[in-house]
Amino acid sequence: MNTPSGLRLVRNITGLSISLLTLLSIGIFSSTVQANTRTEQQDTDTEQLAQTQRSQEIRRNIVRQTSFTDINQNYWASSFISPLTSRGVIEGFPNGMFMPTNGLTHSQYAALLNKAFELREVRQVSSISGISRSYWAYSAIRKAYSMGFIDLDDIVANPGRRLTRLDVLTSLARGLGYTEIVSGKSVTEILSIYEDAETIPAEYRLIIAALTERGVIVNYPNRRRLNLFQVVSRSEASSLNHQAMASQGLLEYVRNEYDADDYLEIFI
Repeated sequence: MNTPSGLRLVRNITGLSISLLTLLSIGIFSSTVQANTRTEQQDTDTEQLAQTQRSQEIRRNIVRQTSFTDINQNYWASSFISPLTSRGVIEGFPNGMFMPTNGLTHSQYAALLNKAFELREVRQVSSISGISRSYWAYSAIRKAYSMGFIDLDDIVANPGRRLTRLDVLTSLARGLGYTEIVSGKSVTEILSIYEDAETIPAEYRLIIAALTERGVIVNYPNRRRLNLFQVVSRSEASSLNHQAMASQGLLEYVRNEYDADDYLEIFI
């Protein structure tokens, strides 16, 4: 049957319209995809730029933290302090100073230990009674305790107490398990290098000897005097912890005139 010319014309116009609509839809979809792709690429570029800027800022911060206005290259503890600041173990103050002769508090030392060592937990604690969770050093204290470096009773009683050299040395010995002699020397023989050996309390003689033969002890300004009951300075704490990290293979030993390491070669 013949189709009227008018009907054919309508069909042709309809088909053309559908084709045009299809092409238009494809064009719109393609433009949308391209726009989305450009947006995603822009987002990626923006994120990469942000990451680069963050990395640059971190590097700038590290540079600032390894240079202090109150420490020069000739300072006795600079070779201990510089590696620790580079690794983010210790930090300076906002004014650009390190304040090397300042005493070290219990909380500050817990923060140092927290960054210096990653040891397995030897004991667990879910919370610390007596110290608020909002306290700036709460997490550091909890971790230092879990690794075996500190006792909670003492730090809870006075987190701001300034530590002595004996406090730091006994903490390192406990946390690192340095409680035995490995060189074959006697405790008395090892401790004989110290002019003030008689001041070492009996219960600490073994661990001081163990720390000595492992090259942990640094005595400033006289390598032959322990001065155990003297408040430990930030510089002294840095030197002791640097050598303790070296004894664990985390850093290279620093060898200078203040190391009490007569037996270190035997140990190594």
